[in-house]
Amino acid sequence: MNPETGKKLRAAAAAAAHRSAAEVATALMTAWHDSLSAPPCPVTGIDPLDTLMPGLLLPGRVTVVGARPAVGKTAIAMQIAEHVGVAHDTDVVIVSLEMMAESLARRHVVARAIAQGTPLRDPHLWRDEADSSAIADGIASWGQLPYLIIDQDRRRGAVQAAIIAAVLAVRERGRRVGVVIVDYLQQITDDGAATREREVGLASVMLAETAKSLGVAMLVLAQLNRASASAAEPRPPVITDLRDSGQIEQDADAVLLLHRPTQDGAAPQSSRPLARAAQIIVGKARHWGIEPGQTIEMEDRGLRWVPAESAPNKPAPSAARGNGIPGYGLPAIVAAGWL
Repeated sequence: MNPETGKKLRAAAAAAAHRSAAEVATALMTAWHDSLSAPPCPVTGIDPLDTLMPGLLLPGRVTVVGARPAVGKTAIAMQIAEHVGVAHDTDVVIVSLEMMAESLARRHVVARAIAQGTPLRDPHLWRDEADSSAIADGIASWGQLPYLIIDQDRRRGAVQAAIIAAVLAVRERGRRVGVVIVDYLQQITDDGAATREREVGLASVMLAETAKSLGVAMLVLAQLNRASASAAEPRPPVITDLRDSGQIEQDADAVLLLHRPTQDGAAPQSSRPLARAAQIIVGKARHWGIEPGQTIEMEDRGLRWVPAESAPNKPAPSAARGNGIPGYGLPAIVAAGWL
């Protein structure tokens, strides 16, 4: 072998991205000790979901929330954003590619008014003077939320750069990012992709890699195909309905599918005013030992999803059992970040 070639090969080998088992053990021990003093992992604020899938928002994890158009992806994402930001005192990075930040703020004002029992008389144009107090209160409330909003450039490289810049800006201020929300995946573009499936696949890979490299939880909204809704016998969505790319399923740690049975006439309306029956269906749960199809019964109460009071919403048996380790159930192990 040429000496120069051998030198280059040795240099390449030295720079190779590999670690010994001992090095991994040291890193794991350090992470364990750090976790004992670290702030608790944020939760979604949807109690049945947090019970069923603890650790959903652990740093580095990617959760995909899929739904057909107009089912409530953005509403539930903003609900989770508010809980993570306020209850856990963390910053939330929101990549809003479908609507401008001002539109998100307007939705917050409307949702807050409904939640406080004073729904706006004119929720669309805001021209009724009787709404003035509720609107002013909602705008002030929005202004206090710890959000960084990215709503300009949909190109894949620009989206990644903006996420990295936002997360680093938060950390430079001594704060931490509770979750990064992307609304929604199929809006990310890539001029170099030969096909639509390739374009979406590249975006999915980019988001997963960014979540892991930055050590942030990522909640990625995704559009589902309309086929299941337009069939002769409409059915609840399944993971294969994710639109444009199977790569999404591969990259996600968890996939949650939103469904409103009332759209299909499959379930009665809730007895509560302004409420509609809704469901969160588990499509994938890489770390939780949950069978796909586990369903959490919800109510959509005007831009806010809450657990249905008449539904037990119990975890699947496989999620409630221990994992062969005395004193530790599987949910506790997952929440600690060990699975």
